[in-house]
Amino acid sequence: MKILFIIPSLANGGQERAGMILCNYLMNYHQVLAVCFEPPSANEYDYKCDIYRIVNPSKKGFSARLIGLLKKIKDLSKLKNKYRPDFSIAFGDSAIVINHFSKGKEIKIASLRHSFKNSLLANSIVEKFYDRLYKYSLKAADKIVPVSNEINKELKVLFNIENTLFVNNGYDLEKIKSNSILPIENNLLPFFNGKVLIHLGRFDATKCHFHLVRFFILCKEKLPEIKLILLGGIDISRQENTKIYKFCTDYLQQKNCKIIYNNRQYTEEEISAADVLFLGYQANPFQYLSKADLFIFPSALEGFPNALMEAMACGLPVISSDCPTGPKEILDDKESGEQFGILLPVFDHFFDSQDKTINENHKLWALTICDVLSDEKELKKYAAKSFKSASQYSMENVCKKWLEILHTSKK
Repeated sequence: MKILFIIPSLANGGQERAGMILCNYLMNYHQVLAVCFEPPSANEYDYKCDIYRIVNPSKKGFSARLIGLLKKIKDLSKLKNKYRPDFSIAFGDSAIVINHFSKGKEIKIASLRHSFKNSLLANSIVEKFYDRLYKYSLKAADKIVPVSNEINKELKVLFNIENTLFVNNGYDLEKIKSNSILPIENNLLPFFNGKVLIHLGRFDATKCHFHLVRFFILCKEKLPEIKLILLGGIDISRQENTKIYKFCTDYLQQKNCKIIYNNRQYTEEEISAADVLFLGYQANPFQYLSKADLFIFPSALEGFPNALMEAMACGLPVISSDCPTGPKEILDDKESGEQFGILLPVFDHFFDSQDKTINENHKLWALTICDVLSDEKELKKYAAKSFKSASQYSMENVCKKWLEILHTSKK
C-alpha cells in the first residue's frame, strides 16, 4: 500500500520523533512518503522514507496565513493526484486541517497528538477560526486515531464523537538503553555530587518551567544538596517562550542559585558548586537522564508525553502532573491498581512574568520531591516500576497496532 504521512515538521519535538519511529517502521511493509511544511533543519530526526516539502514564506496577519493555508492545501492536492496514496495519515492539528481540505480519494486518518485543553482556551479571531477548521476536519476524517485513550473521552464530551481507536507512542527501548549508558562529558561529572532532579522539555508555556523553578527553590530550602538539570531548547516560534526562559534564569539567580550553561567554560570547582545546569537541546538526552536521581514533569498539557516515557525507559523514578491526557495512562494501571510513578496536581500554564508567588501546589510538589529523594527504598521501588511500565511501549508493540488499523481499514 502507498501511505502519505503528513506532519508539519520533522525536527525537535516529541510529535516529530514519534512520526519518525512510525514512518521508519511502516516502511518495512508499505511505501511511505512523508510530507512536511518546513525547510530542512539540522535537528531533524532520521526519517528513512522519501520526504516531500511544501514550504511557504512565513508571514504574519490573518489574510497572509489564510493564503498560506490555501496554498498548502492546493499543493498537497497536486501531490495526491500524482502519488495516488491508499492512506494519508495526518500527524497534528495543522496537518489534519490541510489533509482534510486537500483533494484525494484515499482513506484519511487524523492522528490527534494532544488534549483539547488548549483549543478550549482559544480567544483571538485567528485562533477561534483555526479551531473551527480543526474540529470540522476531525468530524470528517475516515478514521480518528488519538495518541491517548483519554482524548477519546474529550471527543465524546466536547464534540459528541464516539471513537474507540487510539495508539500510544512507541519507543526504541534498546536504542534508549544503549544511549543511556554512554558517559557524559568529564567536565560535567562534578555536578552530580548531590541529589539531582532532571526535566526534559523545550521552554514553552505548557511545560510550566516558571512553576518548576519556584518549587525547586522550596526543595533547596529543605534539602540544600538538591540540584537541577534542565534539558531542552527554546521554542522560538512564540516570543513568550524566550520570556519564560529569561524568567527562569532571573528567578534562580535572585534566589542565589549558581547556574552553569553547557555551552560555556567553567572550572571543576564552579561546576561542583553549581545548583542548576541548563543543558539546552541534546541529541542524546538519555545519557543525562540515566545519571540523575528523579525526573520531574509538571506539564499542563500533553498528548502522550515522550519525555516522561523516555525517562522511565532509562530507569528513572518519575513525578508527573496529572494533566488531562497521557501521564495517568502511563503511571496509573487501572486493571492492576499498580502505580508506576507519582501523580500530582496540574499547574495553570499561563505565564505571567510578574507572578512570583508561592501557592499550595508549589509546596506540595516540593514536599513530595523531598520525601522521595530522602527515601532510597522509594527511589529504587519507582525506578524498577519505571522499567516495567516502559517495556509495554516498545516500538514493535505499538507500531503493530498501526498496521492492524491500516489493514482493517483498506477499501
